[in-house]
Amino acid sequence: RSVEFAFYKEFEGEEDVLWCNTNIKLLRNIYMILGVTTIFTVVVYYSLINSAKAWKRLWPLFVEGFLIMLSSFYRVKNPKAVFGEDEVFTSLVSLSMIFAHIVGQGYYVDLVFYITKKYPILETASKTRIRHLGRSYAFLMVDGLVVTILGFSLLPVSEQDIRRKIFLSFAFLEGLHFAITIFNAVYIVDFYISFIRRFISTEESLPAHDEDLIVALRRQLPKLEDAKVCLLACNIPCLIAVVPTFFWEYTLTLWKYYIPLFHFCWILSASYSISSNAKYLLNRNKKFARLVSYDDLVR
Repeated sequence: RSVEFAFYKEFEGEEDVLWCNTNIKLLRNIYMILGVTTIFTVVVYYSLINSAKAWKRLWPLFVEGFLIMLSSFYRVKNPKAVFGEDEVFTSLVSLSMIFAHIVGQGYYVDLVFYITKKYPILETASKTRIRHLGRSYAFLMVDGLVVTILGFSLLPVSEQDIRRKIFLSFAFLEGLHFAITIFNAVYIVDFYISFIRRFISTEESLPAHDEDLIVALRRQLPKLEDAKVCLLACNIPCLIAVVPTFFWEYTLTLWKYYIPLFHFCWILSASYSISSNAKYLLNRNKKFARLVSYDDLVR
């Protein structure tokens, strides 16, 4: 038994009423794996950064990785450092939330805005969706900031009812973040995929000078498809995990496992970015369509 995330409505500190779902050794191993995997991910990503512009764009990813690494190894060293009670662990996890929002949204938002700006035909076809993406991105940044503030707010509060309300607000905003991201994956990213496929399928009826545009758009498909898969793979399991929190209070204590799950999803998002950068480097010296076929490129 553990009091971590035991924000029960009638819990008064008596551990006998707690659900027996805490495995200290398992949690320690999870955080150890998370910390080691984070170090590996950050090192690999670092090896792919080759410009000051890239550093400026990707610094939140490294900050997020650093926070996850610190919180993981701190938890390994202090297995009883529980969220909401231990100041160091709570602070590290809470700070990681805002950067998780920045990193989790940034990689696909940057991609969508980039290809929209580069290919005007996409901008013409998706004005409403682009406006929605801009608004949702701004909202989710505020959402992440509020989640971080709520995490810190648990530390000075001792009254159980207030702590419960703070944490349920924390959980609701995290769930909202996952739901909006899933919606964006379908409403925006999948729309781009479908539009480009339809456009490519009509290439025989297009003027010859559009050949380069067709090739360029075709090369964006793997990036968009990877982004969609990554968004759904990261956010659907997290949303499924969060929803029972509001219907069965005993699932509150499962959040001790959800926090590392969310962090592993950050690693998956970072892995997508690593894959994209690696493919770019492998394809960088290859010429475009007329000299090298699309199938010769790494996808």
